[in-house]
Amino acid sequence: MSADGLQELRDKIDAHDDWFEIVDNAGRPQLKTFARSTAECENRVQGIIGEYNTNIGAATNADEKYAAIAQCCRDLEISHVYADGNARTIGFCLVNKLLAENDLPPVILENPNRFDGFSVNELVQEMKIGAVNFAGHCHGPVITADFPTPEAATLNMLQCAKDLGMEDELLIQAGKSQNTSLITAALNERRADVDKIVPGEFDYQAEMAVAHARHPNSEVGKNDYKNVNAANLNPAQARDLVQKAMVYSHDRLSQDQTGKQSRAEGWNQLLNQMKNQPALQGDAQLTEMIDQTRPALSNMNSQTQAVRDAFRNSAKNMDAAAESQRETTSLSGKVRSMFRANTPAAAPADGVRYVPGKGMT
Repeated sequence: MSADGLQELRDKIDAHDDWFEIVDNAGRPQLKTFARSTAECENRVQGIIGEYNTNIGAATNADEKYAAIAQCCRDLEISHVYADGNARTIGFCLVNKLLAENDLPPVILENPNRFDGFSVNELVQEMKIGAVNFAGHCHGPVITADFPTPEAATLNMLQCAKDLGMEDELLIQAGKSQNTSLITAALNERRADVDKIVPGEFDYQAEMAVAHARHPNSEVGKNDYKNVNAANLNPAQARDLVQKAMVYSHDRLSQDQTGKQSRAEGWNQLLNQMKNQPALQGDAQLTEMIDQTRPALSNMNSQTQAVRDAFRNSAKNMDAAAESQRETTSLSGKVRSMFRANTPAAAPADGVRYVPGKGMT
């Protein structure tokens, strides 16, 4: 629950909306609804829909439409009129139905549960981000009445991503989905010449999008660094290999996954060999791609080592704890503890003592 969302809920309570209350749950505010009859739930829903119809009818632009939809879905979600499945019904189905009815692009929301505690303005932002996510996953542009051509729809989504600061995310996702129209439009806008590097304007994220478009599955080709002689590569072959390394390292790191250390080292060695080949050194774009990919491979290796070290330390701690448990619970452990706790008795004053196998000496 966000601060603005919490304030809006409190404003509703202050306006005598007694459908719910805000309670403290271990120091965190939590929404609590009360059991209602079917008739009460139906009346509640009809009131929210009536208010939505009024707001959407008065909307004059996309932002006002978004706000009307956000308020409707938020109010239905916090009313919790179903015993189960409220977030799925509203955050996946209803929100996209209302967007489609109003010629707005569909969304893939990062977290539909945010309808429970975000403000209307925050939910409008969430829907715009969701529209960018949806567009990135599509193979082509999403056509609407306001943007009836592929070119218009593509440029609108690109502008939306820019406004949200999500252009890089959209590019990479478009690359993974092989949405060539979106990639082409983005590259044409970001670089005047997509085949040649402009000094000082190298765009690694754009290159990453292209790499994902050509190699959408990072698992395919992840071992292609093996048995490669860098001296025999032409620039096109070298670029193809670098793109596979880019996709492999990016996807592993972005998904917080580790990789095989020898594989990351193998790619790094090959890239270093490429960089030192005279036949490839004239390609500034390829050199920049190599320079920015090698640290990603090294980071992946560091992450792999860190995870392995954590597992080893955890195993050691578990072994130590298990040994301590055995010492305190098993018969042999108790005997050992008893002997360790009791120091040998001092020899008698006359020097006589018992020696195993020899008796008293």
